[in-house]
Amino acid sequence: MPTSAFEDPALVAKAPQPFAPITSAPAVIPAAAAPAVVAPAPAAVPAQTSPAAAAALFPHLTDGPAATAPSGLAPKLVKTQAIHPDASSMNSDLAAASNLGKGELATAKTTAGSVIDESGAAGVTNLNQVAYELATARRESHMGNWMNEFGGNSYFEQHYGSNTKKGAELGNTQPHDGANFHGRGLVQTTGRTNYTNWTEKLGKEGFQHDGQAPDLVNHPDLAAQPDVAARIAVEGMRDAGFTKYKLGDFVNDKQTDYLHARRVINGMDAAPEIAAQATKFQGVLQNHSGDYTDAMIKAQTKNLPSAHDGSQLTAGSLTDSMMDPTRMTAGAAQFAPANKLLTNSLGHFGAAPAATGKVTNLKTHVVE
Repeated sequence: MPTSAFEDPALVAKAPQPFAPITSAPAVIPAAAAPAVVAPAPAAVPAQTSPAAAAALFPHLTDGPAATAPSGLAPKLVKTQAIHPDASSMNSDLAAASNLGKGELATAKTTAGSVIDESGAAGVTNLNQVAYELATARRESHMGNWMNEFGGNSYFEQHYGSNTKKGAELGNTQPHDGANFHGRGLVQTTGRTNYTNWTEKLGKEGFQHDGQAPDLVNHPDLAAQPDVAARIAVEGMRDAGFTKYKLGDFVNDKQTDYLHARRVINGMDAAPEIAAQATKFQGVLQNHSGDYTDAMIKAQTKNLPSAHDGSQLTAGSLTDSMMDPTRMTAGAAQFAPANKLLTNSLGHFGAAPAATGKVTNLKTHVVE
């Protein structure tokens, strides 16, 4: 019965009841049965391959004569093709930019290629320097079309003979030196002294024309040969071989002074004309920057020693810097024009003897 007038019988029934005492042990929950572990069936052991079958499958691993491989495993011939840079379009455009006559364009194109090749081999990779070399060749020899100075023997003796002031400056001391050593080549090399100096220099460099070192003193006409003329023009301008100035004094990575670069050859004679021509050639080379880079790299690596030579390759000893994983340049990587790859010369490989000092010799073998 209610204990209060306000108690609701329904709520009294739901009131919390005291805990009943535990009189028995709790029921035990059965443990889950462990899954049965089934061992995998042993793999089937393949049948052992006989020595004869193994030799047929792997003839390159056998000690004796290789057995004929099964027809299904016979090697297939693969056709390969070497890709070579083609500077023809660039050289044609350089010839066209020379404004020479139609009959002179073929020689001008060949000369452009020769000058670029010699420049690359000589480490002259600055595009503007090459443009000025070409402009000088345009002025002095019509890009190789005029490889001999105009005039007869009497004219040359009158101007360069051993009894003339100019002849004495050129080292002409013998009769007929004026005629024998008149101007020849892309930059009109003149005088006994120059012919003698270039004979010695080319000989020391191991340069050959038709398989022999050119003797310009006894065979002065060789100075007009295209390969000899290109070498003299490029190295003479690079090394101050004609005057006390070298091309790098006026055209380099920091400046391009085409006007005063004329001093490398002949005072300021025709300087504005040559400067304007160099600017035109510069534009052509920039438009063909990829072809120019390819030509330069090809020229620099054409004499790279190869394992096919079966000779000794000599290299400088390894240094810690070669193994340094640190990036060579700071900052984020960025793209640059192709010709900028040539900022650091790849070097020149020639007939010069190996450098003295500690070196590493790598024995090579001929690859069949």
